[in-house]
Amino acid sequence: TQNVVKQSVEESKSAIKPMERKLIKNAELHLLVDDYNSVVEALKSKASAFEGYITNETVNVIDARGSKRGYLEVKVPQLRFAEFFAGVQDLGKLKNSHIYTQDVTEEYIDVESRLNVMRTKEERLLDILTQSGELSDVLAVENELANTRSQLESLEGRLRYLSNQTEFSTFNLTIEQVVASTTQVSTGGLQGVGLRAKEAFIKAINNIFVGVGIALVFISAAIPYLVVVAIVVGLIWGIWCGVKRRKS
Repeated sequence: TQNVVKQSVEESKSAIKPMERKLIKNAELHLLVDDYNSVVEALKSKASAFEGYITNETVNVIDARGSKRGYLEVKVPQLRFAEFFAGVQDLGKLKNSHIYTQDVTEEYIDVESRLNVMRTKEERLLDILTQSGELSDVLAVENELANTRSQLESLEGRLRYLSNQTEFSTFNLTIEQVVASTTQVSTGGLQGVGLRAKEAFIKAINNIFVGVGIALVFISAAIPYLVVVAIVVGLIWGIWCGVKRRKS
């Protein structure tokens, strides 16, 4: 049975007319903006204007200044990919972007071929059921029909998925609000002030010890010279006092 199905699939493939390439085309963009809320509203309007829609949205406040970062997933018809891609960039400063494309033409053709084969098989099994036969044969046919229909549902689901992915492009957008530090009072400069004060105090104490150490070294080095000077001064003083007494 599997060989027959495989042969039928190959025959079905050869019978299918050439089609345009089936491409899944998606993009990722990271945008820096001044006003998060207004940009998100503009994005939603653009998506609607391009016959697209928002499938997911997450927003987080990232610092004490109220800056926001959001993640949006937008679906847009692939035929309008380039227009929407350019329109998004006009809403802020583009930090980075990435476009990636996947060719699923071969898989699409394969699924479509299997689907045609399974539909034909379902019709044949239904014809067999209408014919009189033994109970065991009827049960066997019904069991095979159930398996066939299960495969049909799976193939139809896969084909719908591929069709949706190739008809609509997915834009994964990161919208990051950048708030200028001059527009709001920020306490960021107080972060770590205790540690910085401690380090400054220790540095000052260390500098004092270094100064005292240099002074002690200087005094120690000067002591011999001071002794010599003291002896010379003492000798001069003694001579001067002796001369003065003789004159008296």
